[in-house]
Amino acid sequence: MSGAARHLWGWILLFVGVIGLIMPVMPGWVFIIPGLVILSDHFTWARRLLAWLKHTVRYEQWRDQVPFTHRLEWNMAQIPIGTVHEEGLLVTSEVAVNFMELEEARVLGTPHMIGYMERTCRNAVLPFLEKGYDTVGTHVNVSHLAATPMGMQVNFRAEVVSVEERRINFKVEAFDAKEKIGEGTHQRAVINVARFAQKVQEKLREKAAD
Repeated sequence: MSGAARHLWGWILLFVGVIGLIMPVMPGWVFIIPGLVILSDHFTWARRLLAWLKHTVRYEQWRDQVPFTHRLEWNMAQIPIGTVHEEGLLVTSEVAVNFMELEEARVLGTPHMIGYMERTCRNAVLPFLEKGYDTVGTHVNVSHLAATPMGMQVNFRAEVVSVEERRINFKVEAFDAKEKIGEGTHQRAVINVARFAQKVQEKLREKAAD
């Protein structure tokens, strides 16, 4: 669905929900909340209204009435822009390169640095997602700026900079005790784990059938 079509669908749901509140022939909030979730992708007022609704007594009841087709949008709307998460790593032989055949030259490997950046991003947003949802990496653009020897601690930092439909964009950084060793951007997509697993298994079955 295009961005314009999503906006239109969000406004339609919001309008139907308001009618439902004025003329109690239908549960208005069942339409209003999905509409706000969709519109919150691009409208600050919709995101703020959702945040206010989270403090109301009936919020949990309304949330549970959101149709499955809008659960993904609901989860996306729960992720605050500016969320920051940090994690640490001690550089040991398990994450150090070993191809230079000199023990004193062993440093944190680039794949491991990127992997821990991804892990930090995932853990930054996981608390905001409902059970049964998770994220997978879709894009990495990272520079490895400096070497970190074994025995030194590295601190990874991830910040949510934007949320676009089902994708979350992060700013990532890594520091050792002396300097910044890595920086860049990372993107992750929110998935329903059960549906994701189903698609993976379908891919295996299609391969086996070839």
